[in-house]
Amino acid sequence: MELAEQVAEKPAAASVSGKRHAAARRKRLALAEILKRYDATKTGMLNKDEVKNFATAALERDVTDEEVDLIMRIGGDTCDPQITSAELPVAMAVLKGMIDDDANDIASSLTAKDIDEKFEKYDVNKSGELEKDQLASLLKDLNDGADVPEEELTMVLKQADVSESGAIKREELKPAIMIWYSLQEDEGEAKEGS
Repeated sequence: MELAEQVAEKPAAASVSGKRHAAARRKRLALAEILKRYDATKTGMLNKDEVKNFATAALERDVTDEEVDLIMRIGGDTCDPQITSAELPVAMAVLKGMIDDDANDIASSLTAKDIDEKFEKYDVNKSGELEKDQLASLLKDLNDGADVPEEELTMVLKQADVSESGAIKREELKPAIMIWYSLQEDEGEAKEGS
């Protein structure tokens, strides 16, 4: 668990470049240790089984395939079946969020009934998918009526649309919402660090 926290922690607001370099070095060492321990295939990446093993160890409980998929979707720039070492910090931040229960609170609050209701409300043409504009409306509703920036909408579609249909299917909606919430947390942390 300590490795996930080291990788996911925000860099300290240091006025001395030495502190920044030391923090970056600790982060690199933690990433290398994670890969050393959990990259059983020795590819320099973590596949789904390896992510599941790492998440199980970090969370100290069994993780579901849905949770592993969520870590992999949010953690990587693509929905490829592995997480590269460059994508690992984001994936570990997601894992830390799950540990800290922020992401779990959101996930827990989204029951299957809630997801179905939201999907039905925004699938206005009853196509069985939420097109980009429909997803934008749903996220705007979740964002207290504020428009969602185009780049965030594009990122959510890119990471949640594992079927590569160009839209969000019902089973992709919960991960899409989680991805969007993750982007909001990242944006809030970036503003705090400025």
